[in-house]
Amino acid sequence: MPYIESLSEMKKILLLSLFVVIVVVAVTGCQGTSSSEMEATIQDAEMAVAGGDMISASSIASKLSAGKNLSGLSAEQLARLSLVYMQIADSLETEENISRATDLYRQAYIADATSADSFYVNIDQDKLPFALMLSTLVNLMDGSSDNDFLNDSILQDSLWTNDM
Repeated sequence: MPYIESLSEMKKILLLSLFVVIVVVAVTGCQGTSSSEMEATIQDAEMAVAGGDMISASSIASKLSAGKNLSGLSAEQLARLSLVYMQIADSLETEENISRATDLYRQAYIADATSADSFYVNIDQDKLPFALMLSTLVNLMDGSSDNDFLNDSILQDSLWTNDM
């Protein structure tokens, strides 16, 4: 009988090991999208916007933000995504896109205010109206002027660039 007891113990150990492996695989598989995949998704959304395909851009961006897996995004990535949503909102005129853009704008500043300021101040001229509108909307909604620096900096840089 000692052989049967050790065989029984061996089965328990194997089953326990199998269970641990399954749990580890399940947990790591459910951790969400990697940062490189999120970056690629943001780039895809930006390319769709640049190509004028707002339906595709909206679909791509919503897949990224629908999972609420935004904690892995940097302040710059959150800011970029906020501009994607503002451009989509401009074309498709939906409040949901404006809401998502303003939420992402706030999240960018929460993640790293200096990086967010740096991104918005240094954006391309063609995206400047979207950044200004976004900043203005958030300031009006929140009843604050914490990011007036952004509006002042963007306007000053814009005027400086346009004078040359």
